Amino acid sequence: DNYIPRSFYSGTVYGMSSTLLRLGLLVLIGIAITVTWDSATRNVRGGLSLRKPHQVSSRFASIQKARRPSLFRCPRRTTVQSTVEDDVEGEKTAPTKKKGRREASSRAGFDKESGQPNYLSVNLKNIGLTYGIQDVLGDVNFAVQTGDRLGLVGANGGGKTTLARIIAGELEPTTGTITTQPKDIRMAFLRQEFWDDLDPERTLKEEIMSGMTEEAQILQGIAECEKEMEKKEVQQDMEKMQAALDKLMALNERAERSKVYQMESRVDIVRNMMGFTEEDRDMKVSSFSGGWKMRIGLAKILLKDPNLLILDEPTNHLDLASVNWLESFLVEQKIPMVIVSHDREFLDKVCTTIVDIEPLAPGEPSTATKYEGNYSKFLRQKKQRFDEMQKKWDLQQKKIKEIKQWMQKFRNNEAMSTQYSQREKKLLDMQDPKSRDYVRRPMRPKTFFFRFPDPPRCPQGEILTAEGISHGYGDTMLFEDASMSVNTGNKIAILGPNGMGKSTLIRIMQGIEDPMKGTVSWGGRSVKPVFYDQNQADALELDKTVLQTVQDAAPMDMSMEDLRGLLGQFKFTGDTVFKKIRVLSGGEKARVALAQMMLTPANMIILDEPTNHLDIPAKEILEEALQHYPGTLLMISHDRFFISQVANTIINLEDKKLHRYDMDYKSYLLSNPDLRKDVEARYVDGVGPIRGVSDKLEQIKQQQGKKSFVSKGPSGKKGKGIKNAKRYGSL
Repeated sequence: DNYIPRSFYSGTVYGMSSTLLRLGLLVLIGIAITVTWDSATRNVRGGLSLRKPHQVSSRFASIQKARRPSLFRCPRRTTVQSTVEDDVEGEKTAPTKKKGRREASSRAGFDKESGQPNYLSVNLKNIGLTYGIQDVLGDVNFAVQTGDRLGLVGANGGGKTTLARIIAGELEPTTGTITTQPKDIRMAFLRQEFWDDLDPERTLKEEIMSGMTEEAQILQGIAECEKEMEKKEVQQDMEKMQAALDKLMALNERAERSKVYQMESRVDIVRNMMGFTEEDRDMKVSSFSGGWKMRIGLAKILLKDPNLLILDEPTNHLDLASVNWLESFLVEQKIPMVIVSHDREFLDKVCTTIVDIEPLAPGEPSTATKYEGNYSKFLRQKKQRFDEMQKKWDLQQKKIKEIKQWMQKFRNNEAMSTQYSQREKKLLDMQDPKSRDYVRRPMRPKTFFFRFPDPPRCPQGEILTAEGISHGYGDTMLFEDASMSVNTGNKIAILGPNGMGKSTLIRIMQGIEDPMKGTVSWGGRSVKPVFYDQNQADALELDKTVLQTVQDAAPMDMSMEDLRGLLGQFKFTGDTVFKKIRVLSGGEKARVALAQMMLTPANMIILDEPTNHLDIPAKEILEEALQHYPGTLLMISHDRFFISQVANTIINLEDKKLHRYDMDYKSYLLSNPDLRKDVEARYVDGVGPIRGVSDKLEQIKQQQGKKSFVSKGPSGKKGKGIKNAKRYGSL
């Protein structure tokens, strides 16, 4: 009677389990809904959703006020963005080979030596770059890491700026690998022509803040969101309101990361660091000189807080005081730097490592050789390396000569056939560039020289006079009651700090500007001046070729052979004369502009910063040419060594007056002990101190013999002397 079938238990248990399972699922769903609802309710009550638009605006205003720092720190001052032409010797077409690789290490930055974090490195391995059919860079290997201030040196057109752009990520290499550590490297690039990005009508404050594009976009986005939420249709639609609030919160998070609400204080701190005063903040950019414009550009990049700084010719247009300031500023920074420069003294003071960019042989792509130490040590190490390579090459040439003599002696001796074959194979290996036994001959750069055309005859005596000149802008007077005269045969250099009015004085002499007071008079129609402005290259037509540009300036009777011969001395040979101006580097453009000037017969040359964008060999060419120029020279330059090699008269613009010294720059230094101390402190070992040039100029004048360029009036054909431009060549 008490028997209960097994099926009864199993069915009952199954039914109870199914019921419990359903109840459990319902409980879990209820809990999930409750948690979700509670979370949503808290977000609404504690967030922005229940606030009206005007309350949102006031809240963000309070956030902005609360987050303004009392002190802005710039521990990692960094770079500026500007504009510079690439120094690639070829058309800017797409690379023809497969792309190189750019990798980022996933490891956090860590200094291997000191064990400190924030270690940074950019490693270039087997980097190559090809434009069109031309190999610009090949097998470039070096690294930039924490503690480095690395200087890139080499001739114009060798690929320095190209390499800087590759490091900055603006160009991808054709071959090779770039590895960065850590992944979030923030690079800033100050290009040569950065002032092209400056708006002369902006105030100083506006121009500095213009570099904060991301921050400005965030503030604009916040303003647009708040304006959107004020619309009636948005306030009545909770979905639209919530979407606007979500966007506003996202922008606020970006603002916090980018320190948007600290913009004003950051700009003020950086402005003071650059040496600007409170009164300068509302002055227009156009009122500042080249040296101060450089500081504006540098200030714009300091706000970006980069951890790698790349500078391309930062000392162009800077006077001695500005260069000294820049040197001190950069040395104090703790971030790594890559610096492209032709300023030997600047490189010597700032750089801890030098990378020489040059081809191993004519026609080959440029490669990189790294030297530890500053520029002085680089010169010694490079000379030592050259001597060692020359010694190895001489030794191998001696062995090759001995092998050839032996082979000639036993050429028909069958008993020596085995040894003959062995020596023949060894000879082939020693002459094969791909063989391990091959010793490359060290490349010795060619030295060129040229001569300006013979100047038209010119009367003896004063050919340019400025009397009682007063001029300025606004409330600032540059010079007052200033006077000067230029006599036939003078080679005058005008000195003075940036912003004193040297270039303005030249423009007044050209007739581009009229002085407020005073007169400028020329010595009659027989005076034929030619002018070279410091931005002369900017006036070149970008779509013309090098040959077309110079051909337009040449006299009608000048042959193509003579024209090509002239361009060859400015390193435009073969097909390079058909390159368009727009693809040239800054130095190449300057050489084209100088070639234009050289083709114009003139008995007076006026130069404003002619050495900007010129590499060291090009400067030496210009120095030698001006020494042999028999006409009159008036120039402005901040390159003290260049002045010392050319000028026999110094005019110093100080205290709004022009002070004349009839002596060369060496004698001028001896008469000014303070200046002499500053200049001599910048001497580079291996380059040599400044020497007097007056005796040398007098010797050159005597060597020119009976040829006279002085007369009572003008004479000669327009093209006379142009063919004499062929009186130069390679040494």
